[in-house]
Amino acid sequence: MEFTRKIVESMRRMDDDERPRVLVNASAMGIYAPAGDDPIEESGMTGQGRLAELCLEWEAAAREAERLGVRVVLLRTGIVLGKGGEAWGRLRRLFGRGLG
Repeated sequence: MEFTRKIVESMRRMDDDERPRVLVNASAMGIYAPAGDDPIEESGMTGQGRLAELCLEWEAAAREAERLGVRVVLLRTGIVLGKGGEAWGRLRRLFGRGLG
């Protein structure tokens, strides 16, 4: 979050013609309340707990760039799967057994 604040502060010091027009901020699905099997939409309920609070704080830091006329994109990702990642290893075993 501190890095995002520093980025926005750097933008604040730039001349208008030098400032980026868009800031893409990585956030997380942890902002949403549990929805069971229901699809989660961007307008869904905000979750409770530290992860949701952290996401809200981080997004608020990024949204400060909007005051500078910068478009802010909040990219809320879920679990990222990679061959070397722990999530992939666990899910691969389930998929291999026809359970995923």
